[in-house]
Amino acid sequence: RIFANLPRLEAAVLALKAGDPASFNQVGDFAMEFQAPLLEYSDRSYTARRNQLRELVEKERQSLDDLRSIQIEFVGLSCLVLIYVLVELSLSRRFNRRLKVALEDKRRLLASDHLTGIANRRRFEAALAEQSMTESFAVVLVDLDGFKGVNDTLGHAAGDHVLKAVAEILDSLRLEADIVSRLGGDEFAILLDGSRERARDYAEAAVARISAGCFFDGKPVRISASLGIAHIDDARIGATPQQMMKDADAALYVAKAAGRNCIRFTTPDIMAMSHRKQALQAEIRSAIETGQIDVAFQPIVSLADGRPTSLEALVRWEHPDLGLIDPHDVVAAAEQAGEILPLTLFVIERACNIRSTL
Repeated sequence: RIFANLPRLEAAVLALKAGDPASFNQVGDFAMEFQAPLLEYSDRSYTARRNQLRELVEKERQSLDDLRSIQIEFVGLSCLVLIYVLVELSLSRRFNRRLKVALEDKRRLLASDHLTGIANRRRFEAALAEQSMTESFAVVLVDLDGFKGVNDTLGHAAGDHVLKAVAEILDSLRLEADIVSRLGGDEFAILLDGSRERARDYAEAAVARISAGCFFDGKPVRISASLGIAHIDDARIGATPQQMMKDADAALYVAKAAGRNCIRFTTPDIMAMSHRKQALQAEIRSAIETGQIDVAFQPIVSLADGRPTSLEALVRWEHPDLGLIDPHDVVAAAEQAGEILPLTLFVIERACNIRSTL
């Protein structure tokens, strides 16, 4: 309507005259005609705008409330996640601690002798394999004298008690770097750190304390020990820890042959004897098969009439490098190499062949 009446307003404006208030009447009429609709339009527009602003504010407030709720939920969820993680960490640490303890116990059991609690053969052999030949150390082998008699006369409970007592003695004499182990039966092995003099002091103290005996059910039990010692100062050039173990075993054999209850260090003669013994064990199988071993027959004569009553079969080994081997050494080599049955069958076969010709 305003735009439609603009020509009338324009004519009223052009009719205005200076100093003539009556010329304003037409402009005033135009203004009065549209004053009420414009005020109403203005109010409605203001109201509409205010409503829009209120809706926007309400939306913003709702958005803020929603955001606050989301934040609260997020914080709550974060707290729950944190609590869950802390609980999981706590449970995991507890589980890992128990698992570690269980693994350590298992490892300790696998490396410990079930009877005495000291290291077992597996632990000793692992330590021996890791031993450096640039360090000063000794391999000590211990064998109890008369232990079988303790088991036979007093029973296995007494034997177990003796083994525990000996293990306690050997373990009490060791230093932190030493490994004291039970190989099995009444055999013990020690990987001893230090000089040759320290090895001698250890061995002498062990022999003295073991020979003092112990008590079982209030009764004294007397035993002794023989020790063979291989120190790196006595080792051959190029020797290995495993070779020193064999040398210590040879020294132990000499100690037992010397009357027992004593110690022996490896010497060139002992190591030569050990090397010879190992060579015989390694070659006896082929010696039986290739005919190096033969059987000699010695007659057993009756003193009453001088007539032979039987023949004793004696094994003979003519070794190409070592010469004639003593029969006891041949039998011992066969036993150690697990060839005693083939050797026995060979001797029986030769004896039967000879008997068939008589």
